[in-house]
Amino acid sequence: MNYDYYLFDSLINLDTFSRLESKTDIYKSDQGYFVPIKCRIFNFHTPLTLEVLDHDIHNYFNFLKTLIPQLSDYKIKLLCQYFTLAYNNGLINLLNTYKSTLIYDSLYQSIHDFKTVMDENDKIDIICPAEHFTNDDWHYMMAICHKLQYESTSLYKYYLQYSGTLIYNQVATQLHLYHWYDLITSINDVNIYLGAMPVTTFIKNDLMDFKKINIGAVLSVVECFENHSCGLITSPILPHEWNQHDILYFQLPICDFQNIPLDKIDIGVEYIKWIITHHRRDIYISCRVGKQRSTLVLMAFLIKYQNKTADDIFDFIKLQRPQVKNDHVNLLRQYEALLKK
Repeated sequence: MNYDYYLFDSLINLDTFSRLESKTDIYKSDQGYFVPIKCRIFNFHTPLTLEVLDHDIHNYFNFLKTLIPQLSDYKIKLLCQYFTLAYNNGLINLLNTYKSTLIYDSLYQSIHDFKTVMDENDKIDIICPAEHFTNDDWHYMMAICHKLQYESTSLYKYYLQYSGTLIYNQVATQLHLYHWYDLITSINDVNIYLGAMPVTTFIKNDLMDFKKINIGAVLSVVECFENHSCGLITSPILPHEWNQHDILYFQLPICDFQNIPLDKIDIGVEYIKWIITHHRRDIYISCRVGKQRSTLVLMAFLIKYQNKTADDIFDFIKLQRPQVKNDHVNLLRQYEALLKK
């Protein structure tokens, strides 16, 4: 039994749980992954399907328990971090969603029984599990990016926060107010670019443009719906398209306009380091418009591995990409303090 494969594959569901919004139903797909359904106009589940869901969640957490004794310490710590993110965010929302149903008590018990197991194992003295990743681990991490379940979003979030800002950024680029992307720095002859989400339109194809400038890796810091939302005018480059062109692709599904977990930031930091040290490929780091989430991860990398500080790194990046924002300076200071432990 390939325990590593099952560990990384199991992170897909924990990642989904961590991004569940309130009043969001879920069900288990034929592929074995929990899928969110944000629709409370009518009851998605019948009493029978509720029992099936309860059974599926119970079996999922029991399966994770059987994995733990087979894992090395850093992988147990990784599992603890993913569960903590899931518990503190979406699993609480999940319990609230089903609070008035017949499965609430059983769901609560399954989740909290596993939380007890995680609390016991979280004492392992490893702060950054991704520092210990092998090449195989990173390939597992990249593989699960193609299986991540995307969020069900509100009309406000999709049309205003997502589509509106994406269109604005395209117009600003055409008017030469901003660049779609910028070269920020080079480390060991590896160029690091920061920019907006790669797209195809009537007038450009970012994937083809990236090949021309020899970008060989991509770190995407967007929610899953963002890089799957194909439109009539603009469509994102889909995750599987990168592999078809021999470009390494990794996604950190981080919600916009919300607190960003330090654990996820550090995984992104270590991915950048892995690309530079093991592959020596130019890398493109992006979020929707290349202002906040992607900037935060790049700043964290430069703090950890280029001796920058939380107070001076923003000015360094802003010189290369003027539109970036520094809304997460306190989070960067927390990350800086974490690294000193």
